[in-house]
Amino acid sequence: MRKSTFQLDDTRRMADAEARDRSSLLGKFRALEADLERLREKIEAETEAKADLQKAMSRANAEAQVAKFCLNHPDVQSSVISKQVWKSKFNTEASARIDDLESARAKLLVGPCVVKACKQDIVVPSSPSISLIRQYG
Repeated sequence: MRKSTFQLDDTRRMADAEARDRSSLLGKFRALEADLERLREKIEAETEAKADLQKAMSRANAEAQVAKFCLNHPDVQSSVISKQVWKSKFNTEASARIDDLESARAKLLVGPCVVKACKQDIVVPSSPSISLIRQYG
C-alpha cells in the first residue's frame, strides 16, 4: 500500500513537472512566433525601401546619361536635350509605376486565396429558421 502511494506521488510530481515544461515551451513558442512576425514585417519594409532606392538609382542613372550626352554634344540644340530629359524622366517614372502596380497586383492575387481558405474553415450550422427563410423568402 505504501509503495503504491509513493508511486502515485512520484507520478504526480512527474506530471506536474511535465505540465510546467509544456507551459514554458508554449510560452517560448508564442514569443518566437511574435518575433517571426516582427522580422517578416521588417523584411517587407526593407524590401520596399530597397525597391525605392533602386528606382531612385535608376532615375539618377538616366539623368546622368542625359547629362553626359549634353557634355559630349554641346552642338545639340537645347530643345532636343530638354525632350530627352523629359522622355527619360517619364520612362523612369513609368517603370516605377509599373513595378508598383505589379506588386499591388501580386498582393491582390494573394488576398482572395486567403479569404477562400478562411471561408472553407468556417462551418455555418443550418437552423430551421434559415431553411424556412430560404423556402419562403
